[in-house]
Amino acid sequence: MSTHLTHEELTDNLLGVSSLTVNAHLLSCRACANELDRLKNSIAAFRGAAHAWSQSALAADRTMSVARTLPKRSWTTANWVLAAAAMILFAAGFSFYLRDRGTGNQEIGSQAHSAQVAAPVTAIEASQSQIEKDNELMAQVNNEIAEAVPAPMQPLQVSQSVASNSSASK
Repeated sequence: MSTHLTHEELTDNLLGVSSLTVNAHLLSCRACANELDRLKNSIAAFRGAAHAWSQSALAADRTMSVARTLPKRSWTTANWVLAAAAMILFAAGFSFYLRDRGTGNQEIGSQAHSAQVAAPVTAIEASQSQIEKDNELMAQVNNEIAEAVPAPMQPLQVSQSVASNSSASK
């Protein structure tokens, strides 16, 4: 054979389906034999990489499954003692807070009562003055609305009335 083997013929040889003419050509043509060897080496390297990857994935999965089966650490005695001490300190601090708050309320109670009596009188006076200011503002708004012509337009109205009077007199 004078031509080289095609990729299909080389693939068939790798799969074990080659013909006698392909085998005879491989024996006589060093280029085709080298091409076939490169294909075999590439496939072998790919197979090795795939096996290595699957072995590492399997080993990682085994490590994870072992980690999942290990029992979780429970609280030790030292942790329970610390938790109990924290609860006792919290309870003591809360009781002191309530005791101080109770004695402080009796002294402050009389002052707060006098302040509460004075506050409504001041609030009523403030609200009354606010009502008066609001009423003045509403009166100004009503005056502006009641006018036939707005204040900025009134100079124009005067000049129009003068112009209409002068044209009527002519």
